[in-house]
Amino acid sequence: MARKGRELEELIALIKETLIEENVEIKSPDYLFDKVAKIDREVDVTIKASIGPTPILISIECHDHSRKDDIKWVEEMLSKHEKLDTSKLILVSSSGFSNAALELSAHHEIETRVIREITTSEVRRWWNAENAFSRKLRSIVYKVSIDTSGTLLDSAFALTKELPPHEFSKNCFSRKPDGLIMNFNTLWSHFLRTGMDFFLDKIPPDGSKATFNRLSIEMSKNDTTQLIYTSGKKTLVVKKFIVWAEIWYELIRVPIKKISSYSKPDGEISQIIEYDVSKIKGTSRLFVHKDMQSGKETYRIEFRREKDEDQEDKK
Repeated sequence: MARKGRELEELIALIKETLIEENVEIKSPDYLFDKVAKIDREVDVTIKASIGPTPILISIECHDHSRKDDIKWVEEMLSKHEKLDTSKLILVSSSGFSNAALELSAHHEIETRVIREITTSEVRRWWNAENAFSRKLRSIVYKVSIDTSGTLLDSAFALTKELPPHEFSKNCFSRKPDGLIMNFNTLWSHFLRTGMDFFLDKIPPDGSKATFNRLSIEMSKNDTTQLIYTSGKKTLVVKKFIVWAEIWYELIRVPIKKISSYSKPDGEISQIIEYDVSKIKGTSRLFVHKDMQSGKETYRIEFRREKDEDQEDKK
């Protein structure tokens, strides 16, 4: 297999030359632990890098064959690397791949390349992915006034009353007719959750704080539902809250779970980036699929419940 050795050396030299200024570790050969057989398996080339806080292990397997590599070799490599810690698998052939091999590789998001086609731009693209961030709305409330204009139950009570900060968490509100007891913090959280459209063009996306003075929150105009505020022996119907607050987006880095690139039989190259996003009682995964030629991106979100993950662990 002298030819494979020579071509492999040329490929390693190209990778090292391309990534000389990058913080990566390149090994050839390398030995990765097989989690099923409990032994080390030889891999032609590994590139260990990081995208943000996420470690990425790229494994490259090379094959010298006088004819196009068929589906058998792809199946062998797929079975092998399913048991290793490979984040991204690249299969390199000296003679190309059969259509069936390309179809199977595309289905499993494995990149297939002919060694003579690999260039510096190809090497850089192997982990060409951007960090993703989720945004969580955060706030600090400084002042709250309660407006009861036209809805006064007690005529001796002021039409506008400032709610003391120590009462923000006090259950001094009740809803009619169901009698649900709540505090201002609960009402404010509900407003933030349901009023996202209101904030879209008012809060900087970079995490900077936006100041709101006299932010008006209208209560339901439904005659059958009322929000009642009780202070001592005073009770009144709330028409609206007037709030002074700072609101901003907390940017939470979303770890990259996997990067996959693959070639289709027509030569089109696609890339899929899989992100893990923490969810209550489960996990959601965001998949970004990018056509490397047109630049078009499509998105898919997959939700998994906690019990589904437990069942998978038991398999």
